[in-house]
Amino acid sequence: MAFYVLGTCCALAAVPTIAQDAGQQNPSEAATVREFLVSCDRNASQCEHTMRMAVLNKLLTKDAKSICITDVHPQKPVMAWLTAHPETHAMPTEDGLYTAYENLYPCR
Repeated sequence: MAFYVLGTCCALAAVPTIAQDAGQQNPSEAATVREFLVSCDRNASQCEHTMRMAVLNKLLTKDAKSICITDVHPQKPVMAWLTAHPETHAMPTEDGLYTAYENLYPCR
């Protein structure tokens, strides 16, 4: 039994997955949307802060499109949208988050 546990432990350590790596970091450190989604499961308050900062940073760029956030707490809809759109998972975190906000909260 000890050999099996030790062998499993070493095998997992030798081949880390993105989920294992991302789960150890804060959402603000996530380089991609995929890493951000995984890290948000462990730190919801930091996740929300990172989402707000991403929107503010993107709105300050010269090519920013207006967004009209209608939800008091947009974290769940944005996270659900990102999860449902795997094409965003390889995007840089801020770009992916802003894409979700643009799609969910366009100004009419």
